[in-house]
Amino acid sequence: MKILLILFIFYFLTSSYGFISRLSVPRQFHQLKNDIRFDFQQYNDYNNILKFLRNLNTTFADYVDMEIVGRTFENKSLVLLKLGRIHAREWISPATVLWYIHQIFDDFKNYEKILKTIDIYIVPLLNPDGYQYSRKHFRYWRKNRAVYDSDCVGVDLNRNFPYHWGEAASDQCGVEVYQGPNPESEKETKILEKVLKRHKKNYKAYLTVHSYAGMILYPWGYAADTLPPDVEDLVKLGHRMADAMEAATGQYYKVQNSADLYPASGASDDYAKSLGIKYSYTIEISGRDFVENEENIPKKAAEIKAAFDTVIQQVIDEFA
Repeated sequence: MKILLILFIFYFLTSSYGFISRLSVPRQFHQLKNDIRFDFQQYNDYNNILKFLRNLNTTFADYVDMEIVGRTFENKSLVLLKLGRIHAREWISPATVLWYIHQIFDDFKNYEKILKTIDIYIVPLLNPDGYQYSRKHFRYWRKNRAVYDSDCVGVDLNRNFPYHWGEAASDQCGVEVYQGPNPESEKETKILEKVLKRHKKNYKAYLTVHSYAGMILYPWGYAADTLPPDVEDLVKLGHRMADAMEAATGQYYKVQNSADLYPASGASDDYAKSLGIKYSYTIEISGRDFVENEENIPKKAAEIKAAFDTVIQQVIDEFA
C-alpha cells in the first residue's frame, strides 16, 4: 500500500500513469494556466481558484483526482485534490500552496518518482467563505461566516476541532478566536475531520500553513509544558525544514512548541496528531502582517516548497 502524505492547506494525489508523456506535462500545464488566465503571482479569488482546479483535473485526469468533499455555510465547494489555510485573512497561505502545485507540474520529471511512491492530498482553501469576505469587505476577517444570531457571525475553525476543545480558546462569539458553540460545530471542520479519519492509519504527515510569524510549530498546542512522546523526532524534522527554508531564501524560521507561542486548543494540527499522524506541524509563513504584497508570493512559495519537499523526503526515507 502506498504511503499517504497529507499537506493540509493543500491536498492532491497522483497514483495512476496514463497516456500523457511526462515531457509534455509542463507544456500542457502552462497552456492550461494561460487559457484560463491564472496568475500564480497574485491573490486569486475563490471562483478563479476553483476554475483552475477543475481545469487541472480535466487536463491531467490520469494524474489528478478532484473531489468535492463538502460545502460550507454559504454553500461553497470544499475541494480535495488527490495528487494548507484555515484563517480567511491569510491570503499568502493558499497562494503558496497553489504555487507548489505549479512547481510539481512545471518540474514533473523530478517529481514523477516521488508521486509513484507517495500520495499527496491537498485542500487549497478550507475557508472559502471567509476568504471571499476578506477580499470584498474586511481584509482582516479571520473566521468562517457561520451565522448563529444577528450579533454572532463566524467561528475560528482552528479552535473548533474535537481535541481538548474549549480549554484554551474563547466562548465569546464576538472575539476572533471564538471556538464555536460545541466541538466540530462547523461544516468545514467536520469535512476536514472526515478526510483525516478516512485514511488516518496511512497518513504520515500533516502540514497546515498560516501567516505570519516565521515559525514551524509542533504539538501540543492546547497547554503549556505538554509534549507528545515523539517530540524529539518532531523537533529534528522541524529544524531540517527550517534549514531548507533558510537555504532557499535566506529567511530564518524558528522551531518551537505551539503552546510556547501561546496555548490554543481545538487546533487542526493537534487533532491530526491525536489521530496518530506522526509529523504534524503548523507553518507560520514569515512576514510582518497578514497583508503580504503579491510581489513576495514567489519568495514565500519557495520557502513552503523547501519545507514540503523536506517532509516528503523524510516520509519516503522512514516509511517507504
